[in-house]
Amino acid sequence: MKEVDLEELLAFHPYLIDRSLTGLLAIRQESKGACRLDLAFETKKGLSLVELKKSELQPQDISQFLDYCRAWGRSKRRPLAQTHYLIGKRPTDIKSLEIARNRSPRDIRILFVGTDIPWMLSLVDGQYRPYFEGYARNVVHLKI
Repeated sequence: MKEVDLEELLAFHPYLIDRSLTGLLAIRQESKGACRLDLAFETKKGLSLVELKKSELQPQDISQFLDYCRAWGRSKRRPLAQTHYLIGKRPTDIKSLEIARNRSPRDIRILFVGTDIPWMLSLVDGQYRPYFEGYARNVVHLKI
């Protein structure tokens, strides 16, 4: 699965990121200067940004994400929400990533593909759910 495929899946099924995003329409690949968002969602509390990485997450990904927050945070028409999401593979050393996130002035929720967003999903009644043996026939395997 390519990063664009993961983006497509999460754009149409944002509840996989957070239940509070259920039913919201995704803003995709919007740019401000050199910063291009993968996804964003207009919530009642403002614009919630989502950045996807196909690699293991690193502290510099937090820095890049904060650049995005600064770029979009200047808009009076679309103020930023409190919570944002960084999604990618779990690194072998998670401590430096957690330190970078904890130093951030923003609430950045880190989600790992394979843990927080399961590697295998089943489509049941129009929604993806974690796959269990024999659970459903429509299975998606997230391999990034």
